[in-house]
Parts: sequence; structure tokens; C-alpha cells
Amino acid sequence: MALSLDFAFEGFRLIHERPRLLWLWGAVALIGNGLAAVLFVGMAGPVVESLLHSGAGVLDAQRLTTLLLRAAPGVLASAAVLLITSAILTAAICRAALGEEEDGPGFLQFGPRELQMIVVLLVTQMLILVIAATLIGLAALPAWLGAGDSLATPVLAGGATIAAAVAAWLNVRLMFNAAQSFAERRIAVFNGFALTSEAFWTLLAGWLLVRVLALVVVFLGGEAINAVVAIVFGVDAARDGTVDMTSLHAFFTPATTLSLILAYTLVVPQVTAIVGAAPVAAFRAVTGRDAGSRVQTVV
Repeated sequence: MALSLDFAFEGFRLIHERPRLLWLWGAVALIGNGLAAVLFVGMAGPVVESLLHSGAGVLDAQRLTTLLLRAAPGVLASAAVLLITSAILTAAICRAALGEEEDGPGFLQFGPRELQMIVVLLVTQMLILVIAATLIGLAALPAWLGAGDSLATPVLAGGATIAAAVAAWLNVRLMFNAAQSFAERRIAVFNGFALTSEAFWTLLAGWLLVRVLALVVVFLGGEAINAVVAIVFGVDAARDGTVDMTSLHAFFTPATTLSLILAYTLVVPQVTAIVGAAPVAAFRAVTGRDAGSRVQTVV
């Protein structure tokens, strides 16, 4: 089986074929990310500001633990909202890329399959995060045990490199989790290992290409947003990248609010489509679902 890198551009194709998906998915991204931002700043913002502005030696272990515990509810609440938002958009992308009928506007629904996506995304990301964090923690042991910089620094650098490589490997081997779970209507976390083994290097190249494409979209989108902010509020407002999370009022300045609205409605849905649709297209190609599986709609 020969798999081409064409799957990396599936997100662009979806939006090109159905331009209104950008606006519909953007609306969901705006609501979800906006709510997450409100929860994070409102519940954890002041704590984060305290952490960022604490001088050296002022923040002892007990104080740090106290602040982290105070920030935890806000972090967890915003993370939960982002997870639900991601699950809704991922399910919509799976419907579009797998050729299902557009029963809801923009393939958007909220039901059993979205709940399924919540479980799949949570398990997949937690697995990758825990394994990578464990490797970095093991590499940091020499520093924690008081070893000299001549030993601790290279060991930590090597551990971080290994952790990044393992994380990339896991991301590729588990990249079919969402698509396969959605297509087969079951939780499939490790089933994709067999499907990704034969075309691993092509999938890895596509995975890297997708992230480069996403970064390009983020960069270009950021530049465009800065230009709009400069036109509306002046060049100084566009250049000022500082944010104040001491309160919701301080955080949501007019310039910041406009930037976030544009980012959430235009940039985030494009990046989500690019990153989310590529694995679905690769899954279609690997499992032979391409022929006659796409449903074309006229917008």
C-alpha cells in the first residue's frame, strides 16, 4: 500500500468545498474558547499573575503549592470546556471527511458520538502527556538529587529530546483514534497501531507537515489580526502584547477582545480543520474507504 502526503491537505479541501464550515465551526470555537478564557481568567487569573510576578526566593514550596491548588479549579474548568469544544468539532470533522450526510448545520451535533470523542481525546492526550512527563521527570532526577551541571544538564536535554521523540511516535501511532472510533462507533485507542505500522514514515511526514501548515496559518492569521487591531485601535495597541489577568475587566480590553474574537472565529477553526481532518483522510486511504465515500455538497 502506497500512502501519499495528500491527506495532509484534507482540512483545506473541506473548507474549500464548503466555505460555510469555517463560519459554523468558528462560531462553536468562539463560544467554547471564549467561555474557557472567561473561566480561566476569572477563576485562575489572579493566581497566575501572582506566580508570574513573584520575585526569586519569595515563592517557597508551600506558597507555590497553595497557589497551584487555588488555580486548579479554573484550570480544570477551562480545560473541560476546551475538551468538549474539541470533541464537538472533531466529530463534525469526522462526519465531513468520512462523507456522512450533513444532518446538522456544519455537521455539528451533540450526542453519543460527541461523548465518545470526549473519552477518546481525553484518553489519547493523557496517555501521551503522562508518558512524556514521566520521561522528562526521570531525566531530571540527577538535578533533583544534586548532581552537578556537567551531568544534570546533558541528561535533562537528552531526556527532553527522547520525550519529544516518543511523543511524536505516539501521536502518529494513535492518530487514527478519533477517526476509527467515530467510524466504528466504539472506543478505539490502541487499535490503530496495526493500521499505522505499514505507512509509519509517510504518516510521520504528514503529521509534521500538518503542524507546519497549522503554524503558517497561525502566523499569517496573527499578522492579519494585528493589522486589523492597528487600524481600529492604533499601532500601539497592536504592538502591546501584554495581558492583565488580575480580573476579567482588566483582561478583556477592547483590543484584546477584538483579537480573541477574530482568532477564535477565523484562525482556530482553520487550524482545527487542518489538524483534525488529516488523520481522517489518512484513515480513509489506509482502510480503503476513499472510493465513493465522500458526499459532495454544493454551498
